[in-house]
Amino acid sequence: MGKSIKFLFLLSIFWSSCDNKDSEDSNGRASIDSCYADTCDTNCRGIPGQWQFLGLKEENIISVAIDPSDERIIYAGSGFDFSGGSIAKLFKSINCGKTWDTLLVGSFGWNFNDIEIDPTNTNTLYIASGGYGSSTHLLKSLDGGQTWAEKTTGMTFPVGETWVYNITINPRNTSELYAGTTGWGRGDFYKSTNGGETWMDIGADTINNTLSITFDDDDPNTLYVGTYNVYKSTENGESWTSLGDANAWGLIQDIVILPNKDLLIAKWSGVYRYSSQHKTWFSISGGISDSAFVRRLILVHEKVYALVGRIPYPGIYSQSLTGTVWTQVGTTGFNGYGDLQYSAKTNALYLGGSGVYRISLE
Repeated sequence: MGKSIKFLFLLSIFWSSCDNKDSEDSNGRASIDSCYADTCDTNCRGIPGQWQFLGLKEENIISVAIDPSDERIIYAGSGFDFSGGSIAKLFKSINCGKTWDTLLVGSFGWNFNDIEIDPTNTNTLYIASGGYGSSTHLLKSLDGGQTWAEKTTGMTFPVGETWVYNITINPRNTSELYAGTTGWGRGDFYKSTNGGETWMDIGADTINNTLSITFDDDDPNTLYVGTYNVYKSTENGESWTSLGDANAWGLIQDIVILPNKDLLIAKWSGVYRYSSQHKTWFSISGGISDSAFVRRLILVHEKVYALVGRIPYPGIYSQSLTGTVWTQVGTTGFNGYGDLQYSAKTNALYLGGSGVYRISLE
């Protein structure tokens, strides 16, 4: 018994020495805990069925990305708070969310809307960084977020009215990027074939206010974009076919392609499914309501997970591919629901809201 107590005492001293390394540098940024990253327990998988808080509680997190080659590295972007006046920031953790470093601090109107990591070179990052009144819209880093350069040549932004909302990388050719802009008036849809150095508008005056872009994993030439309708291209954006409206109000926030090539879409008014066989849309919002604002959809292990961000039923929900009703995942009570992402390396979901949270799916 005495040896056990001594061991626990020494272990507590070790962890205290790790925690004492968490401090701020001369710029007021949270330092990276090298002790934790190198020698302490870096299990990033979390607890099945239980949401774990990973930090940044005072931030309004609206975008999250996990390094596909190193699950210890997490990026999180916050949004500008008009009512509270808090400025948006971009954060990075190299130890599964134990500590965070501030990479970028925005200005009035900035939102770090989307974070994309090049799957073939994870030091290459793209950030959709615009917002109302912002003069910076799309940033690229080649060194894991230490330095940034704006990459918007060929894009147009009416002052204070339009900004980049999302970016998608072609997983088979990572020099090929797609970006959607939105705003108070209209947005456009752009394509780059040189890693964002230059952009061309491929919306053909049809596709505007693009909030969602999804590639077909089985066909490198096929992609879908969501505005008020869903559009499909089988020629890498050279031409487009409308799949019609889902008969529901609001812009399409996300698109998921099912194994049978049916589509699921997240809207300001629930979740809808498109039958590729019958060419029709129908609601599958049972359990969350057609009035729910659905921000994100994630397909994992024959289940779809939905981020529902508006009352009366905010939370994270799941539904099997053969099911008809959504059920809640984990506990509720988060203040804000900004983004939901999945890491295959940890088999876990990551939630951005009033901070960053993780839940294991094992």
